[in-house]
Amino acid sequence: MDDIIRTKEENEKINRDQDVILDHVPALVFFKDKDNRFTRVNKAFADFMGVQKKELEGKSAFDFYTKKQAESLWNDDKEVIETGIPKKIIVELVWGKNKIGLLQMEKVPHTDTRGNIIGIICFASDISEKKHLETVLDDSETRFRRLFETAQDGILILSADTGRINEANQFLIDMLGYTHEELLKKKLWEIGLFADITKSKNAFKMTQKNGYVTYEDMPLQTKEGSLIDVEFVSNLYKVNHHNVIQCNIRNITHRKNLVVIDENRRLLAEEKEKLDFMAEANHELRTPLAIIKGSIDILLRESKGKSDRYADEVLRDINEEVTHLTNILSELALLATSDTGVRNKVVSEKIDFELLVNDIVKRCDIIAKKKNITIQKKIPTSVIMGDRRYLEKLLLNLIKNALSYGREGGWVLIEVADNEDGVIISVSDNGIGIAEDDLPKVFSRFYRVDKSHFSDERHTGLGLAISKRVVEAHGGTIVVTSTGLNKGSTFTVTLPKNRMNEDEK
Repeated sequence: MDDIIRTKEENEKINRDQDVILDHVPALVFFKDKDNRFTRVNKAFADFMGVQKKELEGKSAFDFYTKKQAESLWNDDKEVIETGIPKKIIVELVWGKNKIGLLQMEKVPHTDTRGNIIGIICFASDISEKKHLETVLDDSETRFRRLFETAQDGILILSADTGRINEANQFLIDMLGYTHEELLKKKLWEIGLFADITKSKNAFKMTQKNGYVTYEDMPLQTKEGSLIDVEFVSNLYKVNHHNVIQCNIRNITHRKNLVVIDENRRLLAEEKEKLDFMAEANHELRTPLAIIKGSIDILLRESKGKSDRYADEVLRDINEEVTHLTNILSELALLATSDTGVRNKVVSEKIDFELLVNDIVKRCDIIAKKKNITIQKKIPTSVIMGDRRYLEKLLLNLIKNALSYGREGGWVLIEVADNEDGVIISVSDNGIGIAEDDLPKVFSRFYRVDKSHFSDERHTGLGLAISKRVVEAHGGTIVVTSTGLNKGSTFTVTLPKNRMNEDEK
């Protein structure tokens, strides 16, 4: 009797030890008898089912699964019990309130101590997440493959270690004229893909080192030997723990052709502008030359017997026209000089701006008095940096322009302000103003807003164009504003402070 009791206790201990072991196994484990009842389950399987172990043990699969599914599983169990051959299956379980799990099961015969089959032991693993990830990866790979094959740029996949081509998309194949097989397992420079072999090798090395490389313009050579201009971008990344390089290759030949076309158009427009400029300059020069020639002809023809006073008057007229002609030639020379040339001629120095304005106002005093225009000044900042010759020309042009288009008995205001943007110089008037359509044209050569209001016949129409050139040579900007006809206008010049500070240093 003691032996029987001891054996029972030992069996119970063995069962408890087995339960401890089974409960620490991550796999889902359950035992079933020949009546399709769970005889033992581990904690992992109970947790998977969402119940306590004791709620499963002694119960049939029909108590938890749908009838159809329970019958299917029981048929598999009976096959293992009857044949003694293990069986592997993947089944999607549905139980409870629409609970679903995808299990990979391996069912083996369960035997007693005498070797008789008394049921089955099932080892299962929940592969729901794994299957989901596989589906996501498959979907991702499908999307990538679709993008890869339909991309309107060439794509190469290279081995980051060897530089050999692992994959090429159809767009690149069509672009270069190589077959898919000709491209695979070869290096770029081995098939003459890049016309500049050194550059392509350097691109590969830089991608290995930095993880990426970009060339905005790189020559690509087709199988037939013709060149294609491409934009080349490569990136290094890992695939299955292996470094690969993806090269995106965009054909920019059409884009470059458009750039060339645009540049040719620009050059043609520039050439036309030069021709127009020469024609306008010729027209402007013909007038004073004609006056000079006419004056000389009159002097030669009619000076006989006349007093010296008559000759002096004619010579004064000639001198005046020569001065006018000299001014035109000087202004034309300035406008004909390149922007860089003008900038190189700028010599910055400290200028007492108030003294400069006072000097120019004196020179314009006759024009102001003739139209009874009052010139007002607000100049709190007395010292600025710039080229005295050019700034004098700038101010003279702006003030004379304001007086020329000014209103009888009106005013002209010259203001200087200092702010974060730099020194702001403005010249305002209450004259005839500028129509909205004319505002973009006022800085064009030989452009006059309204000749009928113009009082200075010696005006060349170049002053504002020169003013713009002078301001830009100083790194500044000039703008004009007007609220409309007969409402005056304001020219505002901004000279940058940073340039002035650098010059001062």
